[in-house]
Amino acid sequence: MGTDAGQTISEAFGNLRLNAGNLFYAAIILLIGVLIARIVRKAAVTAMDRTKADPSAKFIVARLSFGSVVLLAILTALAQIGINVAALLAGLGIFGFALGFALQDVSKNFISGLLLLIQKPFSVEEIVQIDQYTGTVKDVQITATQLETLDGQIVFIPSALVYTNPIINISRATRRRIELQIGVAYDSDLEKVRQVALSAITKITGLSEDSPPVVNFSTFGSYAIQMILSFWIDTGKTDTLTAKDTGLNMVKEAFEQAGIEIPRTFVAPDPSIK
Repeated sequence: MGTDAGQTISEAFGNLRLNAGNLFYAAIILLIGVLIARIVRKAAVTAMDRTKADPSAKFIVARLSFGSVVLLAILTALAQIGINVAALLAGLGIFGFALGFALQDVSKNFISGLLLLIQKPFSVEEIVQIDQYTGTVKDVQITATQLETLDGQIVFIPSALVYTNPIINISRATRRRIELQIGVAYDSDLEKVRQVALSAITKITGLSEDSPPVVNFSTFGSYAIQMILSFWIDTGKTDTLTAKDTGLNMVKEAFEQAGIEIPRTFVAPDPSIK
């Protein structure tokens, strides 16, 4: 492979024409190319500003757009002085193929990271769920996203994995639905249970006013009638864990005051204990 590439590159310089005229025109082509590259770079940055893209993404796109136009100008200038650009690219392509194959994972992560920076599905300090990981975004890099999970672990997720998996941005949800599964005794007055539960849950801080709480009795359990108390919260005023904790405490206290029994789960006696 190395011999073939070297021979192809040698052929590219077979008709080299280094005279004053060709060198002058090649320099003009390069100069015009740089001027056009600057215009393209400015246009790319302006377009990125409109999308409110990440500064890192703007920097990379600006460099890529500028470099692409300059590279095209260089190839055109090389053709002006007699270099066979097609043969040169073919020779370099052999090396590029081998290098690209070896670095395909790096390239995949780089491109995915660039797209993530442009699209911005999440930002630093937002809580997200990516694949099986849920936590706070601590850093967004080109090749990986750093996440601090709910139990304090630091996870670096490759950008390709982030981009190809569903992303749940928990922080950007302005409302969340909470469900509390509760069992009540079979001899309970179900309509009374419903009214007591709804009255108790209205005292939660951050309860959404757009959707009222709902109680649905779901099934006949072994020792209780199962009900689901669902309500929506404003995530700007409270969080799901706090709302669940407060809701359970309020419902339990209200049931106790109203004489509504919440049966304990039956546990079979241990035959070894006498």
